[in-house]
Amino acid sequence: MKIRSNKPNEFIRFLVVGAGMTLFHFTLFVLLIEFFGVQYLLSNVAAYVVSVIISYYLTNYFTFQKSESKHRNQVKKFSAFFLMRLAVLLADSILLWLMVDIIFIDTYIARIVLTGFFLFITYGLSRLIFFRM
Repeated sequence: MKIRSNKPNEFIRFLVVGAGMTLFHFTLFVLLIEFFGVQYLLSNVAAYVVSVIISYYLTNYFTFQKSESKHRNQVKKFSAFFLMRLAVLLADSILLWLMVDIIFIDTYIARIVLTGFFLFITYGLSRLIFFRM
């Protein structure tokens, strides 16, 4: 079932939020590795979790312009969003490990490639959550 947007700039807003959160995630990822000596997979998980929490609010209120007064079931929506992002994190972490430890791709290049790979997947799943709940 296709979900149609009545806001033509929605995907652009998603990209703006996504770009900001990607920059934040990548910066935190690098800081944890370079300045705190945290292993790359743990750095990825920590940066991802913090980014997802911030991303939920930005996606809800800026990208899809949903207000709490219109949607009283915020806990259910946040839970679905977080579980979806947790599944993406699992897939992302497995692919990151494969790329870095098995294929020997540079950690930072692998991180950038996977970010691009998951862009449209997370957009589609986020739309389902914010418009179906």
